[in-house]
Amino acid sequence: MTQIPDSQLNYIDNLIAGLRDKAISLPLSTATNYLKALTAFESFTAIYPHDISAVSREMLADWYVNMIISGHTRKTALHYINSLSALYSSLKGKDETSDDEFAWIKDKIKKLSPDMPDCRIDSVSFEHLLQLIRTTERLQPDLKLTASLLTLALLNPSISLSEIAYLDKDTTDRLTDTSAEIANTYSTPRRKYIFPLSQSQATNKQVLARLDSSLLSLMRSRNITVFTTAEATIQSYWAYAAIAAGATPCEAVSALGHTPPGIPALTVCPRKNSSRPLPDIEPILLSNPLCWHAMRLRPGVRFESLTSRLHALPFTAPQLFYPSVEIARRIGKKLTYCNQPLIADIVFFHSRITDIPRIFRHIGDIAWCYRRPTDTGSPYATIPDSAMLEFQTAIGIFSPDMDLYPIGTIDLRPDDIVEVVGDMFMGHKGRIESIKTPTVYRLILWGNNGLEWRADIDSRLLRKVTSLPHPTVA
Repeated sequence: MTQIPDSQLNYIDNLIAGLRDKAISLPLSTATNYLKALTAFESFTAIYPHDISAVSREMLADWYVNMIISGHTRKTALHYINSLSALYSSLKGKDETSDDEFAWIKDKIKKLSPDMPDCRIDSVSFEHLLQLIRTTERLQPDLKLTASLLTLALLNPSISLSEIAYLDKDTTDRLTDTSAEIANTYSTPRRKYIFPLSQSQATNKQVLARLDSSLLSLMRSRNITVFTTAEATIQSYWAYAAIAAGATPCEAVSALGHTPPGIPALTVCPRKNSSRPLPDIEPILLSNPLCWHAMRLRPGVRFESLTSRLHALPFTAPQLFYPSVEIARRIGKKLTYCNQPLIADIVFFHSRITDIPRIFRHIGDIAWCYRRPTDTGSPYATIPDSAMLEFQTAIGIFSPDMDLYPIGTIDLRPDDIVEVVGDMFMGHKGRIESIKTPTVYRLILWGNNGLEWRADIDSRLLRKVTSLPHPTVA
C-alpha cells in the first residue's frame, strides 16, 4: 500500500470524521447514500500518494478514474461525487473554492461520450496481455520477435514504436536494463539495426505498417482488446499498468501527454508535472511466480488417476495438495481405515500461471482448472499464499512448501508451553512431551475438567506461550 504523507493525515482524518458526523445527522435514506459515497472516498484517500490539504481538481479526477477502473459505472461514480459534494457543502457551508472544484469535475464527466465506456480495458484482457508477455520465450521465432517488441514498448513509454523499430547498438542506453537485455538477444555484428524488420529493404512507412499489423494481429489472437493502432493500444495498457502499480491517473496521462483511447475516463485528468517518480511497472508485467491454483476432477475420475498422469509428464509436475482425513469404519467385527478427502474432487496445485496451459494439454480430459471469472478464455484463478496458509492452518494439514517454521517460533522444545492455533484442538494449551518428527510433536493437553490427554500435533499449529512447565498439583 502507498505510504500516506504525514502532513495530510490530520486533514484527512478531520475531514472524513466531520463528513461522517454530518451524514449520520441526516435522515436515514439520505445518510445511507452519503455514507456509501464517503466509504468510497475514504478507501481512495487511504492509498492516495499526494498531500491532500484541500479539495482539488486533480484529487477529484484521480478519485473518479480510480472508481471507474475499480469497476464502478459512470452513473455510480458521478452519484458518489454528487453525494460528497452535497455533504461537503452541508458541512463547510458556502465555500466557493470547493464548489468550483466539484462543479468542474461534474462538468468534465458530463462531457464524456455517452456511447463510449469510460474504461475499455478489463482485467481479463489485461491478464491475457500479461500471459502473452510472460510466455514470450516459448513462442515461435517470428511471434517471439513481435512479443519482444511489444514488451519493449510497454516498458519504455517515452520511446515510440518507430524509434524502437530503428534502434541500433548506440541507442540502447535509452532502454531500461531489462529492455536492453531483451534487445541484446537480437543484436548481431552484421546488422545495422537491432531488430530484424527488413529496414534496409523497405521504406520507413512500410516497416512501421508491417510492425503495426503484426502487433495488432498477435494481440487479437490472444483475445487482447485493441484500439485503432498498435501504439495507441500499447499506450492504453501502459496507463492501465501504471495505475495498477501505484501511479495516479493524472500522473499517467501527464506522462503520456494525451488520453489513450483505451481509458477515455482519463480525459477528466488535468495534466501537470509531478515531482514524484512514476512507479515501476516491470514487476507487474514480467513477474511469473509460483502460485496456488485449483482444479476440479471430472466426474468418475479418481485422484490416483491424476497423479499417475502427472508423473508421466515430460516436464516437472506441479506440487499437489489434496487434503484428506483418515476415517475408521467397522465392517462386522473388523475395523478398517480409509482416507476421505476434505473437499471431494478439488485439487490444489502450485504452478506458474504460464505453465498451466501445457499441464492441461496432458490432463484436460480428466480435470479442468478454475478461472476468474468462470468463462472459458478468462485468466486462471490464483489463490493468495496468505489465504492458502489460513486454509491449511484451519484444517491442520499442510503442503510440503509450508514446512519451514512453526507458527510463532522456530525454537520449540520439550517442556515448552504452547497453544494450538488450528485444527480440532484450536484454543487448547498444553506441554510438549516429545518431538516425534521435525513437524509432529507429542503434546500433553489440558482440559477444562482438569483431565489431561496426549495428542500428536503438527508443529506449524503451535504457538509458544511460555517456556515454564505447567504447574502440577501436589
